Amino acid sequence: MNSMKKPFFLFDFDGTLVDSMDCVYRGICNVFKQSSLIPPTIENHIVNFHFPWLNFFHDRGVTVDEDQIWNWYIEGSEPFKATLFSDALALLENLSRAGYEVAIISSNSEKNIRTNLKKFGLPHLEVHSVHAADKSDCIRSFIDRSSLGHETPYVGDIVSDMSQARIAGVKPIAILRNHFFGLAEHFRKAGAQKCVSSLTQLKVK
Repeated sequence: MNSMKKPFFLFDFDGTLVDSMDCVYRGICNVFKQSSLIPPTIENHIVNFHFPWLNFFHDRGVTVDEDQIWNWYIEGSEPFKATLFSDALALLENLSRAGYEVAIISSNSEKNIRTNLKKFGLPHLEVHSVHAADKSDCIRSFIDRSSLGHETPYVGDIVSDMSQARIAGVKPIAILRNHFFGLAEHFRKAGAQKCVSSLTQLKVK
C-alpha cells in the first residue's frame, strides 16, 4: 500500500449501515398516495430507483413538480428513525482495527446522517450528502485518496448504488439482507462484484 494514503471503505447509509429503509419507503409511498396512485413495491424501488430521481416518479404517473414530490416524501418519511445494523457495527469495528478509513456517501441529509452517527458513537466518520444527485462524482473523488485506488469498495443496497459505483470506477458490493438476496442477479447485471447477505461476510485484510 502507498504509505502516503490509507485504504478507504465507502458506504451508502440507508439500508446499508442503518435499518431505515422503512422510512425511505414510507416517504416514497406517500408521494404516490398523494397522487392517487398505487405505490411501487419496495422491491421495485430497490431494483429500479435511479437518478435523476424525478424520473422515477414521473415515469410512474406522478405529475407534480420536484418541490412538491420532495415535500410529500419528507412528510411521509418523518420522523426519521434508524438503528445501526449489528453486522455494520461488526464490520466498522474490524475496519477501524485494520487501519481503514470509512466514508459515507448517501442521498440522505447530512443532518440525519450525523445525528444518527453521533447516537451510535460514530461521529468521526466522513460524511458526504449528495441529495438529489448522482453519487458517481463523489465516489470517484476517493480513487486518488485511497491506497486501494480502483479496488476501493462501495457498499450499497439498491441497484443504482452498483451502477454508480461501477461508473465511478470503484468496486461495487451489494448488501442484500433476508429475502432481498433473491434480487442479486439485478445487482450483478448493474456491476456488483460481490453480493452478500451480511456485512460480516466481507473480509478485512
